[in-house]
This record gives sequence, structure tokens and C-alpha cells, in this order.
Amino acid sequence: ELQASSSRRPRGRDPRDQIEELEDANDKLARATDRVERRLAELERQIATTDERTERSVGIARREMMTFLEESVNATNQQVAALKGDDADILKALDVVRQHSASVEQMDLKHHKDILEQLDAFARRV
Repeated sequence: ELQASSSRRPRGRDPRDQIEELEDANDKLARATDRVERRLAELERQIATTDERTERSVGIARREMMTFLEESVNATNQQVAALKGDDADILKALDVVRQHSASVEQMDLKHHKDILEQLDAFARRV
């Protein structure tokens, strides 16, 4: 009878023990899944925050660069305008010098002609 009762007893663990182990494993897995989901949500928040910061930084840098560019262009335009004014003044002064040079040349030619006429008149008298 001992053999018969021992053969009736199932071998291995009791099914209730297996169910408890599976439930424990399931609970551990559920907790691990919750931790992974919370960490994933935290990472997603961090990425969103980083993206916002990056966009703000890029926006600030873009505005600063545009301001610098506009200031540089305005300064260059002012310098060009000043140089154009200087160029116009130089051209006016040069025109005055040309006119004076032409006047001196005409006076020199007239003076040369007058001297030649005086020499001719002197030569005729002599």
C-alpha cells in the first residue's frame, strides 16, 4: 500500500506552488514593466525639454546673428555713402583743377602769341 500511495502522489511540485511562482514572476514582470514605462516617459520628457531648449538656443543665436549682420550691413552702407560723398568732392576739386589748368594753358598760349607778335614787331623795326 505504501507503494500504491506513493505512486498516486504526483511527482515534482505541487500545482499550487507552481501557480504561486508564476504569479510572483508575473508580479515581478509587471513591476519591471512599470519601471521601464516610467523611465521611458521620463526620457521622453527629457527629450522634449532638450528639444525646446535647443530650439530656444537656436532662435536666440539666429536673432543675434541677424542683428549682427544688420548692424554690419548698415555700417558698411554708411561707409560706402561717406566714400561716395568723398569721391564726389574729389571729382569737384579735380574739375576745378582741370578748368584752372585749361585757363593757364590758354593764358600761356596767348602770352606766347603776344611775345611772338612783339618780337615780330621789334624785328620789323630793326
